[in-house]
Amino acid sequence: MTSIGSLRQALVAAMVLFASVGVLPAVSAQEATELPVLTTPAGEFQPARTSNALAWERNTKARPNEYAVMVQRDGDGPIQANHPRTSAAMGDFLGERLVYQQYRGNPRRRGRSDLFLFDVTSGARSKLAGVNSRQWEYWPSASGAWLLFARWNPHTNGRRLILHNLDSGERRVLEKVKGRKSFLGPGQVNGNYVVWYVCHPRCEVLRYDITARTTSVITNPGSYQRAPSVTTGGTVYFSRGGRRCGRSAALVRASLQGDQQVLVELQDGLDIADTYAHVEPNGSIEVYYERNVCGRMAGSDIYKVRDLSLATLTVVASGAGTVIGSPAGINCGTDCSEDYEIGTAVTLAAHPAPGFLFAGWGGACTDTAPCEVTMDAPKEVTATFVQAGSLTVAKEADPADATSFEFETTPNVSGGPFFLADGQSRTFASLPTGTYSVTELRHDDWKVEDIGCTGGGDDTQEEQGGRTATIALDPGETVTCTFLNEEDD
Repeated sequence: MTSIGSLRQALVAAMVLFASVGVLPAVSAQEATELPVLTTPAGEFQPARTSNALAWERNTKARPNEYAVMVQRDGDGPIQANHPRTSAAMGDFLGERLVYQQYRGNPRRRGRSDLFLFDVTSGARSKLAGVNSRQWEYWPSASGAWLLFARWNPHTNGRRLILHNLDSGERRVLEKVKGRKSFLGPGQVNGNYVVWYVCHPRCEVLRYDITARTTSVITNPGSYQRAPSVTTGGTVYFSRGGRRCGRSAALVRASLQGDQQVLVELQDGLDIADTYAHVEPNGSIEVYYERNVCGRMAGSDIYKVRDLSLATLTVVASGAGTVIGSPAGINCGTDCSEDYEIGTAVTLAAHPAPGFLFAGWGGACTDTAPCEVTMDAPKEVTATFVQAGSLTVAKEADPADATSFEFETTPNVSGGPFFLADGQSRTFASLPTGTYSVTELRHDDWKVEDIGCTGGGDDTQEEQGGRTATIALDPGETVTCTFLNEEDD
């Protein structure tokens, strides 16, 4: 952020200013083909991608200090999201809407910066409620109900990174910095993960686990690490380079387990100032980034690479239960997506909550045995947990008597016959949905006068005048069947 209110210029200044020349780490290299996305005479910055649209920030050679946010549906032409008499910086997609930063004026002289929404379908523009202040909000990112953005106080040079839940109103301050030589750059929130970078003066990338509320610093061997993005599986992409713009710049990938790979190495004079991780409908991971020419205000284009060495495993769980993956990563219900190296064998185990049963897998696995998948491509597995039911068999005798009466059931209830006397009962718990039968065997001195079942609904039948009750047990049903015997005259 500068006196003219441009965070873009602040970032360029930070790349020139902070500390000493960095050294590329001893990480494995990987070839990834750069694919041009937007290469025009204008400057294109801060890309964001959804399934059917691309958005970015743009300036021109004629007006390099004026920035606009553009959005383009696939197959259509670009349109400007921000008001024509304002400047803007990019953000992220929030469903069919774009959340972005819109500002005007000098931040130190009653300038104003707020977060806005732009409806990509209708073209309607509105200020985002519940998050803006009299300070300077910038660089939003969104995923589900979570909104990530930074807030700058121009008078104190204090910056805060804020994670805000648009549904509940919960707000977490993830980072604070203060001082002229400090900078705080929001990255991306995606599923359960948040990334950002902070410079004071060396620039580091950090990853935050929303559920666990834990923060980790991405390993840095002495370089300057900036412009991070993250997948739902926790893989981080970021720019690594030296002190000044265009010195040994590279696009690097860091896995959740800590392994790192260089995807792209740029020639001197080129740098990467923004990245954005996007998963295509077929499950492949694409990383969009801003490749800029150092020293040129409108010398930036948007490129992307496809990360072909990773495949994402997604678990969708219904009902109450947890799915645990090995190797570690999947822990669903909280962390239901994980990126794995191609060829990794993953085993998923289902753990129902108390009172629930595991009904089976779907998608890439079937049946109820532990799910074993080889990650040769992106895959999805569903796990269904259902409420367990129970069946109680009770005995009443008229007149009261100590005689034991023998019962048998279908094999899915009991492993063999059992006996009940007057006033006794037996409960079979943790039963899955299904049909069950209970039969009282004949006794020479007694007859079955009545069978009464409660809790089973219309699909439970008692054989009047007979000796069998048939129970269609629904999820969570608790059925009691009472067999009344009278002494046979």
